[in-house]
Amino acid sequence: MSESLTSSENSRVHKKRNSSIELLRIIAMIMIVAHHFGTHTNWASGGHLIFNEYWVEILKSFGKIGVGIFFAITGYFLYNRRSFKYRKIFDILIPTWTYSFIFLIIAFILKDPITKIQFPLNIRLLRLMMPVVANGYWFVTAYTFVFLISPYLKKWFDAMSQRDIIIFLLITCAFNSVIATFKFLTASTFEFPYIVISPVVCCLLIGYSINRFKDQLQDKNWPIFAFTLSTAVLILAPLILILLSKLGYHDIPGDLFTNIASITSLVFITSILIIFQSFTFSSKLIDLIGGATFGIYLIHDNNIMYYKLWRGQTMNVASHLTLTKIDFVLYSIQTVLGVFLVCLVIELIRQFIFKLIYKIISGFFAKRKARSLN
Repeated sequence: MSESLTSSENSRVHKKRNSSIELLRIIAMIMIVAHHFGTHTNWASGGHLIFNEYWVEILKSFGKIGVGIFFAITGYFLYNRRSFKYRKIFDILIPTWTYSFIFLIIAFILKDPITKIQFPLNIRLLRLMMPVVANGYWFVTAYTFVFLISPYLKKWFDAMSQRDIIIFLLITCAFNSVIATFKFLTASTFEFPYIVISPVVCCLLIGYSINRFKDQLQDKNWPIFAFTLSTAVLILAPLILILLSKLGYHDIPGDLFTNIASITSLVFITSILIIFQSFTFSSKLIDLIGGATFGIYLIHDNNIMYYKLWRGQTMNVASHLTLTKIDFVLYSIQTVLGVFLVCLVIELIRQFIFKLIYKIISGFFAKRKARSLN
């Protein structure tokens, strides 16, 4: 299960990975960084939709979709899982705790107000101290829960026929996606009871099904059409929301088309995973970067880091909104890729250090065991 977050353990067992899935993982993480570029920055709005603000809205739409892709990849690998080892949860917990404590120490050194001990505790400080249980990273908290229940989800998925899976997804999407997407057509005071099955479970089952029935998914025409159509809707989403507001629908959520449960997101996630799994290649570099994406997430979305990175004076991101259209687009791409690459280097260094420590400790105990046998 944890191989959807990191591929490092696979190198230990010498399993050859499909680098196309790793490439999709990398793209998903770049989408998440782009989303944080848009959401974590305090942009000074001009009060109307200028191009730069429109571009920011496009970048914001990438986040939940990127997360959905990660969970779909998790489901994709879940199909091949033949055994479950709870100790693999440390592949999630160790880097999470490591970065939380590193940034907590840095905050103490810099005398950040967040580190002031008071009661009740500052929620941001609590999230640094207990990142998993205090929801320091909502994705890690959700993923840890999914990891723990994954053996039972697999038994459930394995027991379903193809027909059962299709019917289940259609019913779930009808209540989770269709009603959720179009409920704004009614009076805003009317609430639909649409949250029945978590959209995360849908993404898991979509990924699982794509792997299980991949021999039946050879036609690339409809996935490409679905990907193109959903991409077009995502690009036009800000304009559609403005049009709807002019028609009198003022309580429309900003993520109507981009939240993980929306029809658009699920179509995009399904089609892009089908497209990427349909071609295979092997690349050690892609596998290496793919195995570091979880660390990239932990670094750039840390409670301390994202305040300093996006809202502070480190890069002064918000001031660039007044750039010309081309300059702002280039700046955003450069910033997103720059953050991705810097975090990648940091994570690769962490992995190297931890592997070295593991090797030293393993060697020590091996020698000790050999001496005891003699």
